[in-house]
Amino acid sequence: MPGRRARFGDSRWIAVVSVAESGRNARVWRCSDTGCNDVFIGAEGLDDEVLRILGKGISVEGIFRAVKALSPFVDVTLGMILFVPGVGERAMSSQLRRLEQLVPYVGAIEPEILTVVNGSEFARHPSRYGIVLSATEDVLNDSWCFGLSQDIPWTMADKSAIQRWFGHVDDLKRLCGDKVDPLHWESVERLRSDISVSSQVLV
Repeated sequence: MPGRRARFGDSRWIAVVSVAESGRNARVWRCSDTGCNDVFIGAEGLDDEVLRILGKGISVEGIFRAVKALSPFVDVTLGMILFVPGVGERAMSSQLRRLEQLVPYVGAIEPEILTVVNGSEFARHPSRYGIVLSATEDVLNDSWCFGLSQDIPWTMADKSAIQRWFGHVDDLKRLCGDKVDPLHWESVERLRSDISVSSQVLV
């Protein structure tokens, strides 16, 4: 869902619209008409397999349309989710190629490690997604969704899948590192360091 942030006088406001709607009606986003200055698109993934696992209800084609329609008028930030369980090498390679195509159209990229929250599909059916949860009462509240839901520490059952994701993150960094706030990479490196010290992975 892309959100837009703008200022009218001293008032700061945020609006939300679907990716499909923004792609069809780019004129509603013109800075000259709305005062909009930047848009965050929570794409989360750039492969249809990744989007299906995350239950996004959108397609890569729709994301491309939205980004390309909006970028002439506003600064576009693209949100990505890392360490999505069940994603194979084919999807990672596809995602990398598509991101390379979108890089010229975005001003920033925000990659975040997947958060498993109470009540989500990942929390209700962890084995279906190849993940292992910590005790549900052992929750963390230090992520971006603090105040909205509680995070459950988790790990991937297949440790090789974690390493594939680290390789994918390294590829992403080489491709678009200059468009990512270093804090995002630092969170991944902390996780990498934790894994090298312990056999247990909690994120």
